[in-house]
Amino acid sequence: MESKILFIIEDDELFDRVKNIIEHQKFIFDKCVGKNNALNIVRKNEYDLILIHEKFILSHGIKIIRQLAFNSYMDNIPIILVLDNSNIKDFEQLFSIGVSDFVKMDFNDDEIIIKIDALLENKNKISSLEQSLIISASLIDNLESHLIDIDKLKEQIESQNHKLEEEIQKKHEIYAGNLHDLKAPFSSLLGNTQLLLEGYLGELTEEQIKSIKVIEQSGRKLLELIENYLDNSQFEAGKVDLYLNKVDVSFLIELAIKDLLILIENKELTLVTDVKPPLPKVQVDIDKVIRVIHNIVVNAIKNTGAGGKICIKAVNDIDNYVTVTICDTGAGISKENQKTIFDKYEQGGRNVSGSGLGLAICKNIIEELHYGKIWVESEPGKGSDFHFTLPVDFRSMEAEQVE
Repeated sequence: MESKILFIIEDDELFDRVKNIIEHQKFIFDKCVGKNNALNIVRKNEYDLILIHEKFILSHGIKIIRQLAFNSYMDNIPIILVLDNSNIKDFEQLFSIGVSDFVKMDFNDDEIIIKIDALLENKNKISSLEQSLIISASLIDNLESHLIDIDKLKEQIESQNHKLEEEIQKKHEIYAGNLHDLKAPFSSLLGNTQLLLEGYLGELTEEQIKSIKVIEQSGRKLLELIENYLDNSQFEAGKVDLYLNKVDVSFLIELAIKDLLILIENKELTLVTDVKPPLPKVQVDIDKVIRVIHNIVVNAIKNTGAGGKICIKAVNDIDNYVTVTICDTGAGISKENQKTIFDKYEQGGRNVSGSGLGLAICKNIIEELHYGKIWVESEPGKGSDFHFTLPVDFRSMEAEQVE
């Protein structure tokens, strides 16, 4: 793009010479004679550089430079002073009010072109810098505006999250309440079927006993589902109470399998318990550990074919822990499915009924509540061994976790 240059003179003596030099360089060159013309032309046209002859300043005074330089329409426009006989005395003042450089009357062609090129290049750099600063300032303003918007959005999200958490908490409470209400009648149903089967309400025929056993088994399955959903709801809500007692592992196993013996018998399975004395008592929440043993044994019953075997063992092979192992001769679990077997709603690749929560609840009870560990060892077609550890001294384990 061609640069536009204005030469302000008092007469025409230099104009032709300078014009020939500058037009040769493909600049657009205008001239201006007289003070009023100079101010008007500069106001109405955009120039990239101005040349001012010394005689013009001597005629109209230094203030003409100030009038030109300190107007918005002269922003960053360099001024070159063309000296004649150097009759101007106060050069410092001229440079302080806007003159950028000077050439003497006997200048050669190269000298004035070099100075013009240098000043135009510097002007372009300043203009680019100013444009960059304007863009940067605009970006900063936009960024600040966006940051304000982000802060507002963050506040809205936090407010919505808080409301959502409150709603979820309320739903958990309602859900848990409904599950408790469902659990009570099933417990009553199972209690009454037990009374019937044990003959407390009179003798039953074989057909009646068979029908009541079907009712009992169905009731236990439904009760198991309800308890799993109830436990899961409590864990999700973070409202799980722990009631610790010192107890023998054999006692926990006995209570856990008591209600499952009829299922084991009906499926013609063999149950073996192998608790090697002397075992230290464990410090656990009795009801919750019974749930763990119960859930794993129920899975073993489901996955072991008729005539199979289930074994429950306990050893004190780790300091301050007793390890319980529940083995079965069932279908087994692949290595891939073992990775997710303790996740919620996972069935370990097995085609079995249930909530898919039983083993996830076991993991929560053992690892989160009792600072133990639970894992599985299995091969397809060779059965499964589920292991978990129970603390002998819960308080010392709790202290280690805090540290």
